[in-house]
Amino acid sequence: MKWNGATLQSIGPILVEADGNIATLLSEAAFANLAGNGVLQIISAPQSGPLSGGQPIVGTLSVFVLSNGTYTQSSVTFNVFASFVRNTGKPTAVVRNFSVANPTAQYQMTIINGDNQGRNLVSSAEISLNGVVVAGPNVFNQQVKTLKIPVAAAMANTLSVTLKSAPGSQLSIGIGPQP
Repeated sequence: MKWNGATLQSIGPILVEADGNIATLLSEAAFANLAGNGVLQIISAPQSGPLSGGQPIVGTLSVFVLSNGTYTQSSVTFNVFASFVRNTGKPTAVVRNFSVANPTAQYQMTIINGDNQGRNLVSSAEISLNGVVVAGPNVFNQQVKTLKIPVAAAMANTLSVTLKSAPGSQLSIGIGPQP
């Protein structure tokens, strides 16, 4: 984090450029408590990896973790990361499409129940990947904070999420290669 005493100038992982300027490595960042320890991790479009042939892999998101007061890039990556909030009215499915470069790899769905403060937990939901229910209403309750579920991915994927809990309840989902 870079603070000049009056305003926040930079947050998260940074790169010191050749001229001494400090630039953030974050792009379209999301913040989530992936470890369930109360410390937010940063999920961002890659600026510095993961790389293939010296270029960022299209469609992957980097995860930065706080370690010894500094955010560093972890080995965890996601192909999709999204948060879902239950609105008023009849529950409806929210759909997100995403792709993966290697559909033969083993993938994992990480579900974080509630907001970043551990509130607004989902007690009933249906989450499907490519038409297959991965997590149904029977796996959610007020004690379930984080779920990690192995999933199969195709080149093109459809994630469908229907929250059936009280309005304002929410969860976040990340899908990426198994660590």
